[in-house]
Amino acid sequence: MPGRYVTGNKDFSDLFIEYSSEGDIHNKKFLQNFTGDSFFPETYFELETTPVGRNSETFFLKNYRSDNSEDIIILNGSQLPPLVPKSHLLQLEILPKLYRGKKFDIRVYVCVSRTGAIMIYKNIFYRINPNLYQEGEHKDPEQYQFTTPMATGGTGSFFQKTRPGQFPISDYLAQLEIIIPKIYKRLSPLANRGIAEDLDSSFMIGGLDFIPSREGDKLVFLEVNVTPGWHINYGLKYYQEFYQLSTEFILGHDRNSDECLYAQVS
Repeated sequence: MPGRYVTGNKDFSDLFIEYSSEGDIHNKKFLQNFTGDSFFPETYFELETTPVGRNSETFFLKNYRSDNSEDIIILNGSQLPPLVPKSHLLQLEILPKLYRGKKFDIRVYVCVSRTGAIMIYKNIFYRINPNLYQEGEHKDPEQYQFTTPMATGGTGSFFQKTRPGQFPISDYLAQLEIIIPKIYKRLSPLANRGIAEDLDSSFMIGGLDFIPSREGDKLVFLEVNVTPGWHINYGLKYYQEFYQLSTEFILGHDRNSDECLYAQVS
């Protein structure tokens, strides 16, 4: 893509730190490190005992390797197997806040030093499901999938800068400034596993997914994507802006507080 930002690969870079064999934080199995955190939904991981007596509640069965809610299986409490299948997680549905009757989540772009400095891009990407949300039983899996507009025919997703004022951005940013350092306090040691040198000059870029809950617009963390992901239908300029800001952050330039929040893993 055109743009003035840093990119490259190990053949052309002065320094390239690969993930260790056990440091792939994109795999959903690493989400078990958030079990019990207030910003993470009730979740059960492979071969764990599933809850009983929860017949009126909805659960999602997800493959560790599937993205964008692909291959999701919707179960009510009476349909749960005794154990979570291998390479899957079981997650209680968060009753979502709706946008014009549709479920949405937010993707937050970050650049993070492996030693704990964090840049959070304020221009949040809202991913709107093209289907109306259904209450009660017999729910359609498509109302939970946030796939590309080419696949769904939907173009309702947008950046904060595209349609300002439609969401409580100040509240969301205040929550993210607290939650994201907690997330990377858990993830950074995992991503750095097996790496002993040059951490101060290595950075990770990612897209964090959250869903605003119906109760108080509280943001609930869903997963981390180690490649942020985008689609040409939403334009390139904001992705170019994000990478430019990341470049400035990596090079140690003055902070751009108009476009970014800055935090530090404690």
